[in-house]
Amino acid sequence: TTMPDAQFSRLIAGCQNLRSLYIAKCHIYNVAVALPRLELLSVTHCRQLTDQCASEMLNPANNPSLRFLDLTEDRGLASPTIAHPGLEIAWLMHCPQLTDQVVANMFQSCTSLSAANLVQSSIETAFICSPTLRTLELTTSQKLTDDVVTKLLQYCPSLSLLDVGHCCQLSEPEFAHATLETILLSFCVNLRESAIVGLFANCPSLRYVELAVCMFDMTRFQRESPKCQVVVNFDF
Repeated sequence: TTMPDAQFSRLIAGCQNLRSLYIAKCHIYNVAVALPRLELLSVTHCRQLTDQCASEMLNPANNPSLRFLDLTEDRGLASPTIAHPGLEIAWLMHCPQLTDQVVANMFQSCTSLSAANLVQSSIETAFICSPTLRTLELTTSQKLTDDVVTKLLQYCPSLSLLDVGHCCQLSEPEFAHATLETILLSFCVNLRESAIVGLFANCPSLRYVELAVCMFDMTRFQRESPKCQVVVNFDF
């Protein structure tokens, strides 16, 4: 859209009963969104969206009913404040400038969060701690370290699914979790066999594991883990 931000803001303000708002591929900088009933907010592929604008949208005082957030491909975002106690699902895919501190604060402050997607993030040392989180997708987060994965498994006790495929810095994180059921590890090319041995020894609830292009005999885990579906894919 070429509509000025002020005009766009007035249009939104006139729709106070909105429950879902989708904005995509717009040249917006600072649009005001304050809707008491809004539950779903999707502002995607808006590369000029500012941290200040996103922070105001996510302020509980402006959108108290918000539950679902999608800021995919808002590549200009670096340090927005994401701190909404009612937020349950957050999609922040392809936002490569988001800082570790922003990510850590989001998990600490969004106390209802159950699912987060941070595909292709720049997470390196973020402390991910959430008692409610069940699904976490971190695929192609190329800077992700063993320590981050080890700690998030310790401090996210409700986690059921973890996707860290294509996270090439991972070598030997400590996979230990009581309720983890699904983990995706394809193309973690530096992952050591000892880490996978630990995974099966210390994650008793595992039901599905995906491996591909690891530098060891992946098929041994299919033979040794009859209660878990281990997918070893060589067809790429």
